[in-house]
Amino acid sequence: MHGAALRFGKPASDTERGVVYFLRRGDDALSYETRLRDDGPGFEIVIEQEGQARVERYATLPELLAREHELLQAWRAQGWHEAR
Repeated sequence: MHGAALRFGKPASDTERGVVYFLRRGDDALSYETRLRDDGPGFEIVIEQEGQARVERYATLPELLAREHELLQAWRAQGWHEAR
């Protein structure tokens, strides 16, 4: 799966390897990126907040999507929303 995008049927270019989201809560901000691992097969979620980054790795797309859903539910419950 290395080199494939998270989109249907189209190979990824270097700029299409992931998707970045930005969330806000008052004056606080965080971003998270879902992307392919560049060191082998699998996927990553990279969460950045207050200058700190955390990387979570997943072997399969369903695992990544389940975790992304879990994170978004938790963040929304805590008052975070997508930055516009």
